[in-house]
Amino acid sequence: MFRLLLLLVVLATLGASGYWFVRGHADPQSKFLTARVEKGEISTTINATGTIEPEEVVDIGAQVAGMIKEFGRDPKNPGTPIDYGSHVEEGTVLARIDESLYRAAVKQALANVRQAEANVHLAEANLLAMKSKLEQTKRDWERVKDLRQTKALSDFDIDTAQNAYETAAAGIPGS
Repeated sequence: MFRLLLLLVVLATLGASGYWFVRGHADPQSKFLTARVEKGEISTTINATGTIEPEEVVDIGAQVAGMIKEFGRDPKNPGTPIDYGSHVEEGTVLARIDESLYRAAVKQALANVRQAEANVHLAEANLLAMKSKLEQTKRDWERVKDLRQTKALSDFDIDTAQNAYETAAAGIPGS
């Protein structure tokens, strides 16, 4: 008995679903409205959606970074600051940037230049000292070469003088 009742419920459900599917998805009938031809005015209506945009928008920007101290003033309304829609001309101040970072960078660059100049002067002084040492060791070596024949100096003293001269010569490019 229970099986028969379950079978009837399933068949009824399938039948109702089939009827709904066939009737619910059928193409609707096309409906036409007929009217008598009359002579009259023709009117045209254009509809549009969207936002109105200007023909030309020029983005003005700058490659600067820093805190903005203040914005420039609108040329047409000096009581208000520059805004996105403000009309600007050449020379209009858009914003004033806090220049303390840039001043610090300039001071650092000047300090670097002065340090580099001091390094150049130090290198020039070192080169002058090395040239003086080269001349002294050259004179010493010439004296030792003259004394070598007399056997007044030991081989160690001769080698030491020669080494001092060659080391001083190697320290100066082009000598």
